[in-house]
Amino acid sequence: MATSLGHANVLPEKHLNEAASAYAAAGRRYCSYADGDGRKLFDFTGRYGFADREIWTRIDAALEELLRAGRRQIRILDAGCGPGTWLQRTLARALELGFTRIDARGFDISPDMVALAQERAQTHASVSLRLEEGDLREPLAEETGSIDLCLCLYGVLNHIPRAALNNVAAELVRVTGGHLFVTARTVGSLPTIFVDAVEKAATSCKTMNMTALRSSSRTGAA
Repeated sequence: MATSLGHANVLPEKHLNEAASAYAAAGRRYCSYADGDGRKLFDFTGRYGFADREIWTRIDAALEELLRAGRRQIRILDAGCGPGTWLQRTLARALELGFTRIDARGFDISPDMVALAQERAQTHASVSLRLEEGDLREPLAEETGSIDLCLCLYGVLNHIPRAALNNVAAELVRVTGGHLFVTARTVGSLPTIFVDAVEKAATSCKTMNMTALRSSSRTGAA
């Protein structure tokens, strides 16, 4: 079962590293900007609360369906995991439902986001969790049909060059034997150049403008 919300407005190849840099620059602020209070995994009251609840309702239903099918061991993949919030939600709920063995992997192109995910990860005896740096354009290490629940959420596909999208989609489908959840920004969305709250962007622009004015003033004085 595959669930897709929205359509990708992907970045050209040259902007992929800039996208990773944008997440690195935002750092910890990205967590509160995108996910709200990270200590409350299921408190969907942030700025993306409605979309988060809609996505989570579907993920939760998929976990319950796997449980009803008699599964007690599952494998989860989060492609483009960012700071790991969605993966942690899924793991916490799977444990609550009674899954006895959970093998999970999350990866992201931004080493800064991976470091945050590793720092925030909760350990449990029933969970084998790997969080690592990785590029979604590369072939996935998982075996065909081995993943019960595969996530690729929010702007991940928007950062993938258009020429690579077919291969990326084929790999996600190849490894998923259960449920695949993919979301993307709608057509017409702006590419990622800054990942933070709007007020932070305004402050950054103001700072850059003041720096440019000072530089111009010094040049004029010379």
